[in-house]
Amino acid sequence: TNSVHLSARFDQRTGYVIVLCAIDNLTKGAAGGAVQAANVALNIDESFGLSKVGMYP
Repeated sequence: TNSVHLSARFDQRTGYVIVLCAIDNLTKGAAGGAVQAANVALNIDESFGLSKVGMYP
């Protein structure tokens, strides 16, 4: 999946706004996240190059 869940709450005791974010990117690990971020930065489909099946020698 490729989604983000955001939640924000105001803590009256401290006066802080607490923001929580959970990200589920298309692939797990830093390499997949980097490819996804590059795709977004280059304005191409987020999943480009990520849906390929890996090769095993």
